[in-house]
Amino acid sequence: MATVPNHTKRRLAAGDLALGMGVRQARTVDIATVAKTCGFDWIFIDMEHSSMDVDLASQLAMAALAVGVTPLVRVPGHEHYHASRLLDNEAQGIVAPH
Repeated sequence: MATVPNHTKRRLAAGDLALGMGVRQARTVDIATVAKTCGFDWIFIDMEHSSMDVDLASQLAMAALAVGVTPLVRVPGHEHYHASRLLDNEAQGIVAPH
């Protein structure tokens, strides 16, 4: 299995600045391309404060990886399955809720 590079982690390790944008209302995968075009290194997919489900968050994460943007997801709860489902579906980082 090939490892997908984490561009944000690489930039931070090099001492560079990594800029990101929050995603709560976007409902299409085009937001990943918008983020890349605007120069963002990562997107913050917020499942805690939106009606976004796992399917949409996973699609956004996959689209972000395809354009070289790191997908980070704030999960809606502390139960392990929230994080594991998103990590299995291309999220490169998890933010705990609350």
